[in-house]
Amino acid sequence: MRLWDVSTGRPVGEPLRGHSNIAWGVAFSPDGRTLASVGRDSTLRFWDMRRRMQRGEALYASAVSGGGDARSVSFSPDGRLLASVADDGTVRLWNPRTRNEIARLSVTDRYGGIPLHDVAFSPDGRLLAAAGGPSGTGVVRVWDARTHELLDRFGAHTDTVESVAFSADGSTLASGGADRSVRLWDLRTHKALGQSLHGQRSIVASVAFSPDGRSLASASWDGTVWRRPLPIRRSVGHRLGGDSKSATGVAFAAVGDIVVTAAGGPVRLWDVGEERPLGRLLGGSFRSVAASPEGRTIAAVEDDGLVRVWDVRTLKPRGRPLRGYFRSVAFSPDGRTLAAAGELTSVRLWNAEDMRSMGRLPGAAAVDLSSIAFSPDGHMLAGGADDGTVRLWDVAKRAARPSLPVGTGFVGAVAFSPDGRTLAAADVDNGTTLWDVRSGKRHGASLEPSGTEAVAFSGDGRLLASAGDGGVWLWDVQTRKLFGTPLTGHAGAVSSLAFSPTGRTLASAGDDGVWLWDGILWRDSDDLRVLVCKLVIGDLTRSEWAETVPGLPYRSQCGT
Repeated sequence: MRLWDVSTGRPVGEPLRGHSNIAWGVAFSPDGRTLASVGRDSTLRFWDMRRRMQRGEALYASAVSGGGDARSVSFSPDGRLLASVADDGTVRLWNPRTRNEIARLSVTDRYGGIPLHDVAFSPDGRLLAAAGGPSGTGVVRVWDARTHELLDRFGAHTDTVESVAFSADGSTLASGGADRSVRLWDLRTHKALGQSLHGQRSIVASVAFSPDGRSLASASWDGTVWRRPLPIRRSVGHRLGGDSKSATGVAFAAVGDIVVTAAGGPVRLWDVGEERPLGRLLGGSFRSVAASPEGRTIAAVEDDGLVRVWDVRTLKPRGRPLRGYFRSVAFSPDGRTLAAAGELTSVRLWNAEDMRSMGRLPGAAAVDLSSIAFSPDGHMLAGGADDGTVRLWDVAKRAARPSLPVGTGFVGAVAFSPDGRTLAAADVDNGTTLWDVRSGKRHGASLEPSGTEAVAFSGDGRLLASAGDGGVWLWDVQTRKLFGTPLTGHAGAVSSLAFSPTGRTLASAGDDGVWLWDGILWRDSDDLRVLVCKLVIGDLTRSEWAETVPGLPYRSQCGT
């Protein structure tokens, strides 16, 4: 184990040696004189920080026979207790001065002890929390630290919980786990606070509240640390129609504010205002969907690569299925042309009215195109390819233009900004990148590190939505900064995004259905005031207001 000087970032002295294997957990006593450590060798060790030496013999903090690793340690705020947890499902309480075990709590199921990975005392020392779980199950327990009475059982995580932390006032517990989510728990009401917080793409290994209680940090195995301002914004999202079936595509039709979904089954039409289904279109199982700009025509790609087209008003097919190994469809801005692209096939064009073939675009027969999009003026078509490029064409001339070298991964989605000057590309390996369409140059670094599968611009071009494995992000296009906190709600991968024609609703399709996010944009300061009051538990501070909406004078959002 190494010690570091926080002010200089340099190591202090020689490493502390004693554990025969990995040291999993360490904690300083409140007075800084003692360090406690536990590890894979099942032992607990105390270290004298003035002498830089181990104090006494190692103590077993897990059952010696088959008990597994000792995982984490935590001192009580007054330093009179030390808690340790281990894979044998025990929470052991120790007297740090005498090094004696004084109590043992157990977390078990019908198979025996449940592995525990983290432990923490509340700031006032009255509560003790431990977390863990077997693979596929998350466990959080809270006890009275004095009487050892079990007070809470929290179990919303869908995989092992790796970390727990109390807020500064002791009223909230945060947990993060292998399901790549962070949860907040109200210890006064004994209920979850809002929905899971998603966004990081691997195990959330550690969570911590700031000392002033105004932010929550989470560290993940994906190499990122996320800082979320508190109070956490309330989610403005909800699952469409309560349907949790997997959805692979989503699009808005301009007529009657209808959202169209493809969900590995029939294409469904929904009235967004009343959230009621309008009907199903005939066909098999679909992977992607598009609606014409005027909302009269819908096209969708079946799992077998066929493209089917319907009239929205009659819900009847328009012509015969278009044959090929297609993966994506798109309508031109004037609604007159339908384009389709897919696996090792050229981009094909049809007249959207009579489905008459209008030829092919050259140069993409050797790659797979998973997403295509027309520019706002209809002159250009872009396609995301499996070789890490975005292919571009002049539609009128039926000519290929120089490709954009996005990266090395699969470019799963492309979108033009409303003014046609910027192209967004979602690369599974390199995240979302923005490109100058005219010059072909990239605007700065990627917005996220990796894992992006969908992108969409808002109607006014101010925001870009991106999504991937479990999260939806909004970006300020001008500043290239994250716009607020991620939209949380999806429990799995998100594969498609679409803004409504008004720009005030975002639809996202993922493993757990289609979600609608309302109030994304505001019209004026009064509209913003209502929106902020809806999204925030309490007013924004002046600094949060300045960061979120620079240029507008501060005002109380929820006051009378």
